[in-house]
Amino acid sequence: MSYRNFVPEVLSQTILKELRAKTVFAQGCHNEFTGEITKAGESIKFAGLGDPTVHTIAFADRNKAIPAPEELQDSILEMPIRQIRAVNFMVGDIDQAQARGDLLRIAKESVPEVLADSVDTYIAGLHATDDDAIKFNNGTAIKVARGESSETQKNPLDLIDDLVEALSYNNVAQSTPLEMIVSPKFYKLCKQEYRDLDTDNSQLMSSGRVGRYNRVVIKQSTNISVSGSTQFLLIRTPRYMGYADALNNVEPYRHPDYFGDFIKALHLFDAKVIRPKEGFYVPVTMA
Repeated sequence: MSYRNFVPEVLSQTILKELRAKTVFAQGCHNEFTGEITKAGESIKFAGLGDPTVHTIAFADRNKAIPAPEELQDSILEMPIRQIRAVNFMVGDIDQAQARGDLLRIAKESVPEVLADSVDTYIAGLHATDDDAIKFNNGTAIKVARGESSETQKNPLDLIDDLVEALSYNNVAQSTPLEMIVSPKFYKLCKQEYRDLDTDNSQLMSSGRVGRYNRVVIKQSTNISVSGSTQFLLIRTPRYMGYADALNNVEPYRHPDYFGDFIKALHLFDAKVIRPKEGFYVPVTMA
């Protein structure tokens, strides 16, 4: 069978573009890096994250040389790419599938959707594997429910207020964007509480995937990490976590035991907490 019209680069670029658009956890990560991901185990370097040291110069020394330049620590942070996912699927006749638009639909829908789920599930679970991931409340689950907060439970909006306050004590500026990824149930509680508080029918917590409260953009995901009855929500700045990926080895082939063409590919990716003080994994239980 001829694959004369099949261009692997076009397919891989389409899948990657759609994959990145469909993720929730990966979208909010810092993804500016140097290096090329061609195989698992290679490392990339995140750039432009370091904060320079502020030097206090005495007035008497105002005409002297300022301190020597420094290399910002975070700007050379390396991350090896160790996560590998593979897809291997039959498309019938590749040329016909391209002509009918079937291959484009696969590249825009089914393949990126399952890969995005895999990526988000991995990032949602980093609280258990990344030593730099800080658990809020020392990892003790916080009971969340509607109504007034008490010693035994928290109103969801009060919890968000507490998280914003805790990040401010970590020197996260008020101008820094914040994002919180929550379960559909937590998101529903937020909407109900906000509606009760908002007699003017504000659209800030409008129906849909994204809402906003106390400068926190709230997104819901079904890939929230769960351990028993505890869910691990995530609040972070855009610099809290780094992410990088590539789709490699996109190849068509003919299987000797089937009457059809197949396509296989490797998705290589990884994520890492790079600014630990700029985010929390938040353990909660809900009534």
